[in-house]
Formats: sequence, structure tokens, C-alpha cells
Amino acid sequence: ALPICVAYINEDYLAWLPDRCFDLALMIMRDYCALAPEQRSALLDKIERLLGPGGALLFDVDSMVRLASRTESVSYTPALGGGFWSADPYFEFHNSYTYPEDGVALDKFVVVEAERTLTFYNWIQCFSPESLGAELGRAGLEIDSLLGDVTGRSFDPQSPEFAVIARRRSS
Repeated sequence: ALPICVAYINEDYLAWLPDRCFDLALMIMRDYCALAPEQRSALLDKIERLLGPGGALLFDVDSMVRLASRTESVSYTPALGGGFWSADPYFEFHNSYTYPEDGVALDKFVVVEAERTLTFYNWIQCFSPESLGAELGRAGLEIDSLLGDVTGRSFDPQSPEFAVIARRRSS
């Protein structure tokens, strides 16, 4: 068996300019879904250039099933002892929106503290295998394997997420 060399790199993958090729790029926790379209395109172009011969990209995404199960909502939560957004007391206002025609959901959080108000927008792009395949294709990649998740579970078309192994498009 060949030795396995793993490099854990703690960098901003959108800005990082590596000086070598890789056999595997891994992106987990559906992080790809939070990127804007131009960020996803630039990232895929970069990964396509950085994959060595036979190299692969393994990542997971939210499916259209997840988007279909979301409902638009408004909620208010006092966190008088502090919490996720801040160690200080705050009030959280959360609005959920869906844009089915674009395959996108938005969670907007407004956090009101005594001295400041913060607003966070969490955009989530959802995919079908076909829409993800088309996006990969524009970067010269194609889906090699369709999986249920990054651990290799079998693909389930009714699951709220799925994973793919993508490789350079064969000529």
C-alpha cells in the first residue's frame, strides 16, 4: 500500500493560492451552499486546476428537498444571558425566506444588543443532481459518484442533502 499524506490547511479557500496539486479536495458541512454564484464558480475553477491526475473533489450540498420543506417564518428570541451571537445580553429577530424559482433560501438574523445592532444574512443555495452537474460542468468537472453524504451513505433522492465526488470531465 502507498503511504497516505494528509495536509490540513487552515486558509481562506477563496483567497488561497496553493503551489501544488492535490489528489483530493474535501469540503464538508454543505459550506458550498453558502457561497455566492461567482464565488462557487471561482472556487470550482481553482479546484479543477489543482486536482492532480485522477484527483477528486468530495463535497455535500443541500438538496431541493430541503428547500421544499422550508417555510417562511418570523421569530423573536431574547437571550438575556448571552448566547450564540454574543456573550452579552441580546434580542434576536429571525426571518426565513424562500425563493423556490432560484433554489435559494435566506435566514436573516438581526441581533440587538445594548450598544449595537448586527444583521447577518445566511443565503443557502439548494441543488438537484442535475443543477449541480451543470454547475460543475461549467468548470470542466463532472459528477463521478452521487452519495447520500460525505461518509459514503447511499444516495436518497428524498434526502435534504447529498454529496458528490467530482472529477475533471473526461475527454
